Amino acid sequence: MTRNTARPVNAVFAVLAVLALLAAAAPAAAQPAALTGAVLDPDGRPAPHATVLVSDRHTVRATAVTDALGRFRIADLPAGRYEIR
Repeated sequence: MTRNTARPVNAVFAVLAVLALLAAAAPAAAQPAALTGAVLDPDGRPAPHATVLVSDRHTVRATAVTDALGRFRIADLPAGRYEIR
C-alpha cells in the first residue's frame, strides 16, 4: 500500500513560505525612522539655532536644534504621521 505524501508536504511548504514572508516583513515595519531637513528664513537663508519640534497629535515626540547651516536630524522615530514646527 502506498501513501500519497504530496499534499502534506505541499501544505507544510506553503505554511513555511507564509511564515518566511511574515518574518521578513516584521523587521522592516519595526525599524525606527530618521527625519532630516533644514530650516530657512523667508529669504531662503539658513536659520541656525532654530528649535524644531516633532509631534503626533498632542504629544511632542522629539526636538532638535539646527546647526550653523540650518540643518537638523532626528533619529529613532516610530513609524507614523507627524507635524513639524
